[in-house]
Amino acid sequence: MGTGWDARHNRNREIRVRDELTIAVVNWNARDFLRACLQSIQSQEVDFEKRILLVDNGSTDGSVDFVSAEFPDVEIARMDENLGYAAGCNVGIKQSRSTFVCLMNPDTIMLPGCLSELVRFCQSSDRIGLVGPQVLLPDRRVQRSSMCFPTLPNLFGRALAIDEWFPNGRLGSYLQTGFAHDRTSRVEVVNGCCWLIRRQAIGEVGLLDERLFMYGEDVDWCWRFWKCGWEVWFCSAAKMIHYGGGSSKLAPLTYYLEQQKANSIVWSKHRPAWTYPIYRFVMILHHGLRFLGYRFLALFPVGSTLPRAFKATRSWAAMAWLMGIRREQGSR
Repeated sequence: MGTGWDARHNRNREIRVRDELTIAVVNWNARDFLRACLQSIQSQEVDFEKRILLVDNGSTDGSVDFVSAEFPDVEIARMDENLGYAAGCNVGIKQSRSTFVCLMNPDTIMLPGCLSELVRFCQSSDRIGLVGPQVLLPDRRVQRSSMCFPTLPNLFGRALAIDEWFPNGRLGSYLQTGFAHDRTSRVEVVNGCCWLIRRQAIGEVGLLDERLFMYGEDVDWCWRFWKCGWEVWFCSAAKMIHYGGGSSKLAPLTYYLEQQKANSIVWSKHRPAWTYPIYRFVMILHHGLRFLGYRFLALFPVGSTLPRAFKATRSWAAMAWLMGIRREQGSR
């Protein structure tokens, strides 16, 4: 693995060894999103020094050349291949020396005041280790920004879609469907499209688990923060737009299977070994029901049947992987 630092983006780095904040954007072939993302970061009005770093995971769409030409003040760490989101985040953390580190997806846009709100809130308590913003859809509707740790009851409720009907029921809601994200709150998990992290906490919790190529790293890392005594918060005053799928849309089936693999790894790390067969059964039930549902809906020529057919295909692939029929995760 090589970092491939561009000398033009490393000028005077030795002088600025203690920036207040480093913003690391982890990119893989998401050039179409980068202009808006980087412009939104540069336009943030803050009263502390910030440094912007692009961690490029071996993009082949001209992302690096584009950023070099249009954003000369953005430093670039070039990877030789797609190492995955967790590994890319780790590169950003290792290349920083700042009090706070902000990790972002490239398909995000920070709205005015987002960065300063995140830092201000994190500074309000020495026990806050990680905080995330309110995430909005492009049409400004509130998007799910946090979730709960997975349990057998809440995964069973998700498998049967009970949480959609009774979000505050006894089975709970893994996706926090009952939380409107309209107030600042402690949460178990902050979604990984944007995190602000205290460096001191990273020193105790450790880096992200690089086995999690993409997905699952948010649940795993937040779990580890709580286990080490650091609080995880959702900050409603900080807002950003997330388009979603900026990289994963390039290989949707592969990334969906990566998600299943990551979820299994996270469960095995944080739950007793005897629960894994039950977990696997619940997840097979989850994907089996969706396979049957999407196959049924695909029979009706109302709208486009392609998304339903694809969703049935990916549900079957996930179910097959969980049952050990399909072992390959696909090429990355």
